[in-house]
Order: sequence, then C-alpha cells, then structure tokens
Amino acid sequence: MKGEDSIIDDKVKLTDLRKMERLNSKIIKLSSTSSESSSNDGVNRKKGKKGNTDRKKCIAVSDSSTDSEDSENDSECEKKKNKRRKRKIKSGIQSKSSDKVNNQLLWPHSALQYEYVNESTSFKNLDIKLFTAGELEIITSQGISETEKSGILNLLKKITYYSNIYAWKGLLAFYAAWLRKIELGQKSWKDDSTCIEVPVLSPYILSKSESSSGSKTFKSDFTKKEEIIWFCTLYNRNRCISKSTPHQINFKGQYKTVLHICAICWKKDNKKFNHPECSNTCPNFPV
Repeated sequence: MKGEDSIIDDKVKLTDLRKMERLNSKIIKLSSTSSESSSNDGVNRKKGKKGNTDRKKCIAVSDSSTDSEDSENDSECEKKKNKRRKRKIKSGIQSKSSDKVNNQLLWPHSALQYEYVNESTSFKNLDIKLFTAGELEIITSQGISETEKSGILNLLKKITYYSNIYAWKGLLAFYAAWLRKIELGQKSWKDDSTCIEVPVLSPYILSKSESSSGSKTFKSDFTKKEEIIWFCTLYNRNRCISKSTPHQINFKGQYKTVLHICAICWKKDNKKFNHPECSNTCPNFPV
C-alpha cells in the first residue's frame, strides 16, 4: 500500500493540483450562476403574470373611462340639441326653420273661424274684411294681455284710416313689418309704429282718382241700403186696412215690405214720421 501511495504521489505534480483547484472554482461559479438564473426566471415569470394582469386592469379601466366619457359627451350633445330646438320659435306668418323669433304672435289669417279654418288662407291674400275679422278674433281671445289688446286696436284703427290713403298691399306690408319687429324683440306693443310708416308706406300712396273712387263706392253702397226702405202708399192716402207696420204688399207681381211713414218727409228730409202725407200734422203739409 505504501508503495502504491508513493507511486501516486510521485505521479501527481504541483501543476496538476493547481489545475484541479481552478476547475473546482469554475464549477462553483457555474453552479452559482445557474441557480441565480433559475431564481431570476421564476421572479420574472411572476412579474410577467402580474404585469399582464395590471395591463388588463389598465385596459379595462381605460375602456370604462372612455365609455363613460363617450356617454357623457353624447348626453351633452343631446342637451345642446334640445336647447337649440327650444330656442327656435317659429313665426306665425310662415313656418320656416330659419325664421327665428323671440316672441311668437298670432296673425289674423291664423285666427279666422268658421269656413275659413280649413282653407289655406295666407296673410297676403287677406282683404280688409277678413283682416279685420282676424284681428277681432285675436282681441276677443282668451289669454291676451291688456297691453297687446290695446296695441292691436291702435294698429287696426290706424290701418282702417289709412285704407283711403295707401294701397291695401302696402298696409299689409306695414302691418307685417311692425309685427316682425315685435316678434324679434326690437319693438313692443307699447311703442309707436310711426317710425316705419315713411319707408314702408311711401311707395303705396294712392292717387286722387283711386282714393275718391273708394269714397264713391262707400256712398253708393250706403244709398243702395237706404233704397231698400219702402213706404206704404195706401197708408199715406188713409186707405190701408193693415194696422201693423211693417207689412207686405204685392207690387207688380213681387212682395215688398212697406212702412207706415210719411212719403213726403222720407223723400224730402230722409226722416221717418208715423203720419200720412195728407195729415195736417206733417211739417211739409201745404198751408
């Protein structure tokens, strides 16, 4: 045994021992690095899982926040649209989307009753009779203020007087221009409409012949109404058997309604006196 040990010891040299020490140190280093890398891999895997979950949470939170922001934006847009719709008050003369007013007024063609309700009567097609009827419907309607009522009456009175000076088309334009100023909030019913008379009505002044023809028409209508009255001829001669007045008689095949009035006083003074023309109480009786 001793001989074998001596042989082994003789064979092992100092350089070999140094190589073995270096090899052992390398093995130790390799083992330590491998253990560290495995532990780092485990930690990184755990961190990766946590990072993925954190990312998912962030994505979910961001998605929910964007959804809530979108819903809030949609609700705000809807509110703005509703406000815009409420602010768009249409005028009474025509229904246009671009016609914005502050105060909506009732116009005479929209206030007509009876057979004119279902007809498509426009403001420009109104004559003075339908215009007056529509204005009176507005004045007598419920819910109208005293200020608006007095303003409409003053405007209607002015237009009626001006109908003998200006053309009816111009008076409608004058009325429409004044009501538009009230609807836009530029004027109120308390204000005077004289400020727009000159620029609006000056192109529509009637000539003397046109204005006089209007007065002649009025006089002829008045005369026709007065010509309807008939006096009883038999009563004026004290021969009428009827005690009631008025009564009907057959005159040239037609029935006429007659009155027991003096024929002379009616023809001469246009007065209705209940005495026959042959009576001595008649002021026109010959003395």
